[in-house]
This record gives sequence, C-alpha cells and structure tokens, in this order.
Amino acid sequence: MGRLGLGRLLAVAACAGSVATLSARAGDDPRTESVVGVLPLGHPDQRNVELVEAALKRTYRFKVVELKGVPLPDSAYYAPRHRYRAEKLIAFEQKWPTWKVIGVTDRDISTTLYKSKDFGIMGFGYIGGRSCVVSSHRPHERVGIIAIHEIGHTLGLPHCPNPKCVMRDGEGKGLVAKTTGKFCAVCASKIRQWLR
Repeated sequence: MGRLGLGRLLAVAACAGSVATLSARAGDDPRTESVVGVLPLGHPDQRNVELVEAALKRTYRFKVVELKGVPLPDSAYYAPRHRYRAEKLIAFEQKWPTWKVIGVTDRDISTTLYKSKDFGIMGFGYIGGRSCVVSSHRPHERVGIIAIHEIGHTLGLPHCPNPKCVMRDGEGKGLVAKTTGKFCAVCASKIRQWLR
C-alpha cells in the first residue's frame, strides 16, 4: 500500500494536571504547536472528559487542553439506531484550530464495519488524521484507554497484532478497553518522540 493509501486508511477501535482553555491570540497558530484539544460533544459527563485528559497527559508529551463543549451536530445523527456517525463527528471536528482534536461524548457512536452498515463502536480515528472521537457509552470508565488508542492512530499507528498493546484491534469485542493502555515496544518505537 502506498503512502497516500496508508495515510487515509481507516482505523477503528471497534468494540461493541489542570485543564486549560484554548485561546488563540492574534498571530498565534495553534496548529503549529503540538496541542491536542479535547472537545466535549453533547454535554458528556465531566468525569469522562477528565478521564480522557488524564490518560492523554499521562501517556503523551504534547499539551492537552479542554475546548469549550458544543452540542452534537444534527448532521451526524443516525435516527434508525439513535446513534451518531463517527466519521461525521470527525469531519465536524476539523474546524477547531488545534494540531489534533479528540471529541468526547457519552452518546452511542457508530460506523460501517464488519459488513454492518451501522456498527456500534467505542472510538474512531484515521491513521495520520487530525481528529478522532471516543464515546463512553460502551467502555465507561475505560474511555481514557480508548482515547490513547485513537490518538495513536492520528500519530500514524495502525492496529497492532500484539494482544497486550493498546493499539490492538478491538475486533468488535471491546478488546482495546481491556488492555492496560500501554504500547508494545514496536508501537512505542514508532512514536517515541510523543511518549512520556
């Protein structure tokens, strides 16, 4: 697979310190800094937002800031299953001016996967992409582990064959949430500059 193909490869985690507010001053471009914005979508429980922030800060070296929460976009709602389409949420997140954006919601999210038009998932991100989304609907208190996994995809990591690695494929069974949230040596070596 060529570089362009790998960069656009879909990666899905399918499974059935202090908070700063980002503010840009004139002349500042937050995309030039390694800032990950945590975007509350649809008024998630603040505890879940904090779990995501804490997991990212514990794992990665970049700055993590909480963005001002916004309602879930109507355009992402899939009425037949009362879910929000993850790929549409990622597209919605593109307008925030941070280097990376991770949306956090308590609502059920889904995508087309495993021959299912609407498969419920815990998180969604593109390899090498700028944004991703996680939902606490399934993993509950393990949502931070899903966030580590999805940001890993945005940093260029595909799914890993090591069953103990946080980058393993969830296989539609929630397997990512059951890991310790740690990278295997192979995955860690690929993103070492971002890891604590």
